Amino acid sequence: MLGGQRTTALNDRELTRLRREQVGFIFQSFQLLHTLTAVENVELPLLLAGQKNVRSRALDRLRWVEMDALADRLIHQLSGGQQQRVAIARALVHSPKLLLADEPTGNLDSATGEVVLQLLQRSAREFGVGVMMATHSAESAALAHRVLQLRDGRLERALAPR
Repeated sequence: MLGGQRTTALNDRELTRLRREQVGFIFQSFQLLHTLTAVENVELPLLLAGQKNVRSRALDRLRWVEMDALADRLIHQLSGGQQQRVAIARALVHSPKLLLADEPTGNLDSATGEVVLQLLQRSAREFGVGVMMATHSAESAALAHRVLQLRDGRLERALAPR
């Protein structure tokens, strides 16, 4: 269930719409388009959804991740941590119900990774978004309210919420 909808009952078109409107994705390798600026990368999900006049929303999310001063920079002009903050802004720009984060600190040094984890925690608090994170990092997992441990594709154990 997501947003009151049973996802197993949705067809491909409905699943695509659900992902586009209700799920934000954050990847270990950022998945930003290098030919676009930071703000253009954040605008992209809104433009793909057919929305108009999206610049102010994109800049608002960049401001939230403290990247608005670099909004007009091309992606290759940003550090890895800055790129991940742009990716977080992109994932949040359409106000999703769920953020899926796949090893969001995997390509970052520990200090920058901590900033990213703090942003994920803030997004849950301030926007009410659920955050589901896949990680191999014990430090990252320790911040979660609930931990499911998988081994070879099977649920090995579920740790109680903290």
